[in-house]
Parts: sequence; structure tokens; C-alpha cells
Amino acid sequence: MTRLFHITHVANLPGIIAAGGLWCDAMCAARGATVVGIAHQHIKDRRAAKRVRVAVGGTLADYVPFYFAPEVCALTTPWAFTDGHADMEISNQFADLADLRELDWNLMREEWWRDTV
Repeated sequence: MTRLFHITHVANLPGIIAAGGLWCDAMCAARGATVVGIAHQHIKDRRAAKRVRVAVGGTLADYVPFYFAPEVCALTTPWAFTDGHADMEISNQFADLADLRELDWNLMREEWWRDTV
């Protein structure tokens, strides 16, 4: 089994369980959900402005961020993936499984990531 990861503050777990799942940032804002953030606000602001050009569109704030794993392929909700940090201009966006070949799978298996440029 391949694991699927979403990073959040432990204080958010009761709300996630009560909601029956994760909400994207846009949905949290629309529903007035109180969450304990762990991300830098300037990154959240960039995600709210960054357009998604694949899947059903919107902005990155309309999607729940996960560390990539094959389970997303079975989801019935729209999804997309990138080949890098989603809010960076150098990252490409994809919504077609055929584009999985564009990912650096050796890097994905690494225990620690760091800038390699």
C-alpha cells in the first residue's frame, strides 16, 4: 500500500474528523472554519492567487494539498498534480495520468528533499 500524506496541525484533527474529511482552504474560508495554520501566510496568499490550468481550474486554494501517491487516481473528485512546489512558476501542472512520466520518481523516493539547483 502506498501512503498518502497531508500535513496539518494536530489541533485540526477533531475538525477534520467531524467534517468527515479535509476541506481546501477556499472551502474553509467560505464555511468560516477555524483552523490552526502551519504554513507561512505569504505562501497561502500565493496559493490563493495561483491559477490551476488543468482539471477543473480554480486556484491552488481550491485543492487540498497532498504529497503525491497513486491513490489519487481512484478519486472521483477532480485532481491535478505538479512536478514541483505547486505555487512556483517553474512547476508544471498535469491532470492526465500519462504525464506521470514527467515526475522525478527517484527524487520522490528520497527521504529528504532539498534544493538541487
